[in-house]
Amino acid sequence: YHRIPGLFHIGSLRVYSWGFFVSLGILTALIIANKNHKKESKTITDLVIITLIFGILGARTIYVLLNIKHFIKNPIEVFNIMGGGLSYFGALLFAFIALLTYCKITKKDYKHYLDIFAIYIPIVQAIGRIGCFLNGCCYGSLTRVPWGITYLGGIRHPAQIYESQYS
Repeated sequence: YHRIPGLFHIGSLRVYSWGFFVSLGILTALIIANKNHKKESKTITDLVIITLIFGILGARTIYVLLNIKHFIKNPIEVFNIMGGGLSYFGALLFAFIALLTYCKITKKDYKHYLDIFAIYIPIVQAIGRIGCFLNGCCYGSLTRVPWGITYLGGIRHPAQIYESQYS
């Protein structure tokens, strides 16, 4: 097993496997959701954009707070998202708050949109975890199963692929 963190370059921009596959998952889920909810496609698209922006902000914010000692010594690195460091739970929390706020401002039923998103979030998770596998993060524990992957000095469960299959 060999990590493939960077998939390709567009000019000087390096496209990383995790970001590429999460983006592909979001786009796939958005297309399917808009196809299945045609009358609400504008609101769904708006919510995806808003929750995506706030999700990224939340993911970085929580990661920085959890690693505050490092960032106090290296404050400029707070803005270096390309260097890694996002928190799934921070993304989820800030995206949820953004969705609630949007629905309150626009007087829409937030429960309805949470129900819609609940159907499509596993698509994002399943596709995104392929990026985790290629990136070599979130690896599983040591094992002796024949489908294990050799990584970090031992044979490990491909936890990212397991989650991808069961999302």
